[in-house]
Amino acid sequence: MVCFVICPLYILKDCKGNYKMIGDIKDCSGCTLPHQKESYDYIISRYQDVVKAFQLLDNKDTNDKIEAPEGIEDNAG
Repeated sequence: MVCFVICPLYILKDCKGNYKMIGDIKDCSGCTLPHQKESYDYIISRYQDVVKAFQLLDNKDTNDKIEAPEGIEDNAG
């Protein structure tokens, strides 16, 4: 069986998982998305969004502008 131990989509606001916000913390304790074999293709399809989200975090103190993928808040500037 193919599944993820941790969710690579945690950084995405629109991950399609069953999460709730507790203040500024994303609580995914009720989510089984990354643990389901059927979710593998969906999660892999979102990897470029995850990469872009991390690029936004890495570049938040520079003048480089990277367009945020859909569902990701650009808090870089």
